[in-house]
This record gives sequence, C-alpha cells and structure tokens, in this order.
Amino acid sequence: MKKNLYLGLLLCAVNVSLLDAQITELKYLLKYNCETNHYDVNIKIMDGSANSVLERVQFNSQITILVPTGMNFEIVERYQPIQNNQTYQGTEPNEWSAFSPVYSPEGHDKYDFYSIAPKLAPASFFNNIEEEEEVKLFSFAVDGEAEYDERIRFFENGIDSKLSMFEGADLRNGYSVGGATNRYNGNLHKNCTVSNIKTVPNSGVKIYPNPTDSELFIETPENIKSIKMIDSSGNKLKEIKSPIKGFYSLDVEDLETGIYFIQLDNGEYVSTQQFSVY
Repeated sequence: MKKNLYLGLLLCAVNVSLLDAQITELKYLLKYNCETNHYDVNIKIMDGSANSVLERVQFNSQITILVPTGMNFEIVERYQPIQNNQTYQGTEPNEWSAFSPVYSPEGHDKYDFYSIAPKLAPASFFNNIEEEEEVKLFSFAVDGEAEYDERIRFFENGIDSKLSMFEGADLRNGYSVGGATNRYNGNLHKNCTVSNIKTVPNSGVKIYPNPTDSELFIETPENIKSIKMIDSSGNKLKEIKSPIKGFYSLDVEDLETGIYFIQLDNGEYVSTQQFSVY
C-alpha cells in the first residue's frame, strides 16, 4: 500500500513538473529581413519551455497573414519544426502550407487573407526551446515589395473577425505545441532584423479611454520614436514622429465609428494596440 502511494505521488510530481516546464504562452512575431526582403514568421516564447519529446511536438496550428489586395504571396523558406526530430536528428523542415486565400472580403476590401498551417504527418518536433526565445518557422515574399510594408500584418483575433463574415472561413490565429491546448496570445512586429542586438517588445503601454469618442490617451514607460494611427484597412491616418517617453493625447473626434490601431515604434519593435471609436 505504501509502495503504491509512493509511486502515485512520484507520478503526480513528474506530471506537475512537466506542466510547469511546457510552453504555456507564445506570440507571433513578424520580422522584415532587410537583406533578403522577406518576411520571417516567428514564435516568441513568453512563458514556459519545451525540452522533452512530448513538449516539443507540433500540433495543429493556424497563422493568418493580411497582404494588400493584388500582391502575390509565396512561402519561400521553411525552418522549424523539423520532421522526425524526436532525437534531434531530423533535417527536413515541416511543410508549412497556405490554404486557398480569401480575397478582399467585405469590410476588408483592401486586403487578401492567407492562412498557413503545418503538415502533421510525419510528426514534427522543435529543438529545445527556452522562455524568451524566438523560433523562426518560415519566410514569405510579397511581389512588388522591396522594403518593409507596415500594411502586411498578422490577423488580429477578436478584432478582424468582427468586421466581416470572411466568406464562412474561420481565419483566427491559434498555435498548439506539446498538446492540443492553444498557446497563442497576440502579435509582435519588427522592421529590419539585426541579429546581434537583443531587444524586447514594448511593455506597460496604456491606451484609454477605450472605446472613446473624442480623445485617446497613451502612456508609455519607454522612449517611443513614432506613433501611428491606422484604420482597419491599413491606411495611416495620423503620425507623431520622434515623441519622447511619457504621456500623449490624440484627437479622434473626426473619426467614424469603428475599430482602429495604434502602432508604437521604439526603434526595434513595432507594438500594435487596438481601440474603438463610438
């Protein structure tokens, strides 16, 4: 009896240890590579790690990318996870593939939507991943673009999906690794990757009141180089260049009712915040 109880407690301890170690939160990170003119799609591990075979396995996921209407989208390189990489001996990257795109849906007629998902057979595994690490999944190219285009972005769950039926398609982002639970929790963007500089995304930014009908206040604890206001179609409405750390206010009284975005650029990352006007 005591032996069985000991074994049960030991198994519970192992299970708790695995639960603490596994990846519990990640964000999508879009980097524009100034040398290749390609967009690199990454996951940034916000909480947890993955070191065991079970923690490193790729489950079903979806990454939806918005591209200005009429531009050709092509996946040009694949990196992670690796097929048959249980013992770190794999060499063939997972076959990330795009579904049939949704072209210019109602409410987003200036965008085409491309959803990308991993191939699940044969099973693919990451190498060991630690918290704060960035893992490159694949790269894509957009015809006609030789420099960073801020209109190219990830789908925003709960924001983009409210503006259109998307022809019956569910384009929401989601990412599962080490189990079927969704680990995805938001997007990050970065213009021009610099491999030897360690950076962190904007944090502690406050935008209020939200929703608003007259004025929007922005508080940031770090230096911001530019603040842009963008509508749901990707059009730049306002821009403040070279502001300093602290407090800003933007007049939104002339905006129509709807959903808008604030982009804050600290020189390394572009952080996107959403707000509504009523």
